Amino acid sequence: MPQRSPPSGTASPPTGSPSAPGRRACSRATWPANCPKRVGFCALRPSPRSRENALRWPSPSPDATRAAGRCLAAVVGEGCVIALFGPLGAGKTAFVKGLADGLGVDPLQVASPSFVIAAEYPASRGRRLAHVDCYRLDGAAALDHAGFQDLLGPDSVVAVEWADRALGALPADRLEIRIDRSRDEAAQTQRVLHAKGSGPASREILARWSDALTGDQWP
Repeated sequence: MPQRSPPSGTASPPTGSPSAPGRRACSRATWPANCPKRVGFCALRPSPRSRENALRWPSPSPDATRAAGRCLAAVVGEGCVIALFGPLGAGKTAFVKGLADGLGVDPLQVASPSFVIAAEYPASRGRRLAHVDCYRLDGAAALDHAGFQDLLGPDSVVAVEWADRALGALPADRLEIRIDRSRDEAAQTQRVLHAKGSGPASREILARWSDALTGDQWP
């Protein structure tokens, strides 16, 4: 695959509030049923800092980023569109893999659909996951021409990578998540997730996600 260079003209990303210290999610000896045993180590669960319609969540590792996606899957509503922002290698696809896992889709099947633009997967409870990559698109019209509107529906969850390249085609009510690398060069695997809802439905999902990240339902 040819090397990508970051696109120009990106939209303003969602931002959040100051970071919080992490807390221990569990110990090896006391793994609860809902602890992500597949992570392979005792995860450090950061506490998100939220304010009205905003969430900031530090992710210590790619495994934690995927776990945050699984956590979102537990509370996301059908018909939700998730707009993902962030530089190359930030972890957008890793997040979608976690989301897919939480929706009952084999995460090993999920890859960024750079060339085909969109991929659909049957999910649990009669739902479907649509995974869209706008990196190679030039504006909202190109996404519409690719059939984006056909992916939307009450039984679908739609995750859009590089959403800043085609924001005009996305519904006004959407969950926006930006994944940034840590500014600490020594912490190459650390990321920070900033999220906000742009309408009433997405704000409700954001509130449930924030509660899940801090509560016992963290996957």
